[in-house]
Amino acid sequence: MANPGWPAFRDPMAGGPGALLAKVGLLVYLISTAVAVRESGFFIGAAAAPRDGDFILVETSLAAQNSVGSIAVGATFLEFAVIGARIFVQKNLNAILASLIMVFGACGTVLSFI
Repeated sequence: MANPGWPAFRDPMAGGPGALLAKVGLLVYLISTAVAVRESGFFIGAAAAPRDGDFILVETSLAAQNSVGSIAVGATFLEFAVIGARIFVQKNLNAILASLIMVFGACGTVLSFI
């Protein structure tokens, strides 16, 4: 899930009007990556719990994994929306492309929490 290209994508924007949005987008991306790692931990815990006969823990872990997964996906799409806003403000790509990235990011954020 980690993409080493995003920090390099942020660096050319240093000092420009979209620099703050790029930093916020990178921060949201790093937080969502950490949350996604926790989602995998819940899934592994749910897979290991039946071995001990603890089926209530399985259901709880799967519910927590689904909740955390929804938050991770929503944060990732929020990051897309913020990066789209940064591209729109910085004007280093086409405004239509930046608008589409913002719209898809916002739609993905909303849909992940439904």
